[in-house]
Amino acid sequence: MREEGLGPSGAIVRAMERLSEAKIPNYVGDFVLVDTPGQLEVFAFHKSGPKIVDQFSNLVGVFILDASIGVRDLPAAYLYSLATGYRLGIDTINIINKIDMLEDREVERIRDYLVNPTILKEEIRTKGVLSDIYLPVSELLQRVVPAQRNPCISARSGEGFSDLLDMLHEVRCACGDMT
Repeated sequence: MREEGLGPSGAIVRAMERLSEAKIPNYVGDFVLVDTPGQLEVFAFHKSGPKIVDQFSNLVGVFILDASIGVRDLPAAYLYSLATGYRLGIDTINIINKIDMLEDREVERIRDYLVNPTILKEEIRTKGVLSDIYLPVSELLQRVVPAQRNPCISARSGEGFSDLLDMLHEVRCACGDMT
């Protein structure tokens, strides 16, 4: 920020630009994890993100949906996940994190919604313009979301990580079936 006279947001964008201009080392392992900034839009929706992604081969994105947002806000989060995978041109696995913060009943509602985004159309009542777009968005998600399991994980307890690991192996297997 001091070096280039930038504010916090400008500095994050500039840091990503610098990273996209750097040669990222080629690591070898069963999996190499690369964490992106919490401000995903800086990575996914600026020119630097695709340039960084292009330096990797055999890439799979893991999009973390925060379970604490609840079912009502899942359509927006799911659209964000789809847009990110599309923008970066990568296969994406969606996972639901922080399930330890929810009751089992709420975790099941989230799982059910992710399998069939239209099932809660009667329950989720929105107001104004949102009420006009909820059903079409849910129907769109029903058509375009790839069939896949959505592991529910807890970083605190470690629950669900074996499911995520299985999916990471499956996404690159010959069958490609992640259901």
